Amino acid sequence: MALRNDINVQFIEAAEKGDLEAVKTLLQRGANIDATTQYGDTALHWAAVKGHFNVVTFLLENDASPNVKAMSLYTPLMVAAQKGFIGIVNALLDKGAAIDVQNKEGSTVLLSAACSGNINVVNVLLDKGANINDQNNNNDTVLTLAAWTGHAELVKFFLLNGVNKNIKTKQGKTAMMLAKENGHHNVVNILENFTAPHAQPRKITLSDRLQKIHYDETKVPEYLECPISLTIMTDPITLKNGRTYDRESLRSLFASKGYPDQIACPVTRIMISKAELDNGTTVIIKELAEAFVVAAEKEDEENKKIKEKEKAMSGAIANQSSAASSTSTTPEKTNEKSDIKELREKRMEHFSGLFPARQQIGSAQEAEKQSSLSI
Repeated sequence: MALRNDINVQFIEAAEKGDLEAVKTLLQRGANIDATTQYGDTALHWAAVKGHFNVVTFLLENDASPNVKAMSLYTPLMVAAQKGFIGIVNALLDKGAAIDVQNKEGSTVLLSAACSGNINVVNVLLDKGANINDQNNNNDTVLTLAAWTGHAELVKFFLLNGVNKNIKTKQGKTAMMLAKENGHHNVVNILENFTAPHAQPRKITLSDRLQKIHYDETKVPEYLECPISLTIMTDPITLKNGRTYDRESLRSLFASKGYPDQIACPVTRIMISKAELDNGTTVIIKELAEAFVVAAEKEDEENKKIKEKEKAMSGAIANQSSAASSTSTTPEKTNEKSDIKELREKRMEHFSGLFPARQQIGSAQEAEKQSSLSI
């Protein structure tokens, strides 16, 4: 709604100045909380760009629209991200501000944040699903923008997270060229000396082995699952928060954030120290996980044998003459069917006895039963 009277003008000016009491008074007197200037800016836009956290939270609590766009298509979240105001960014996200919007230049919220130098804002947006490979209408990436504005730590972060340093803007300029043009020698040094880590041969995980036999991983007992990847743990480590994680899943989580000293557990939100990545393997969980996969592989192999035998029987029956088929219930065939049934029953009895069902895990009584299993 464009400005129509002085009270709305005063309301937006108060928000720009960070005068919370004036904002409250003018709202009570009838100011429109989503009133806009001739350029489409609202009070929330101005409070966000000026960093007035208390005004922003007040406006949001009173139902100001977090996704309103100015004429340039900037949203309050875009301007807050570009300024690096982490508190305001979080407040807007909590109220449903969209991260996948674009302004007239095709820039997203993450591309705006790349100019701020605030790695915390970038991390928050990535946690919410922002695409690190976004590009605007000029083919700028988060890396070219961070290099252009001289934010060395962000440049390093984006490089470690796989952003291509050789992508060129429409003017044919790479991140290196932009850093040189603007005299950001520390950024130039980082870009010149950065080489992508050599890919190490990927180790076959227990999850890989289960996928190879097409085993349903939802049947894996919860105490053998990593709470991050929700797959069976190959190298389990127990942390001081009492939870057990797969080491590689934790490493991947730290790598995605540029290896900070601490990171919040996605499940408990308890902080995890980078030093804990070097914790020793939790041997008992590792052995149980390996035994589970071996049992699953054995079950799969036995299933294949049953199917092969059934297929052979079907072929033999199909090839019999119509006369012989009328006497298909011979002792020999009855014995073959009986053999298959017995093999199936033994296999199911063997496998189900090794590991508890998922829904049984959790009670102390069942935990005692599990400790007595012999695998």
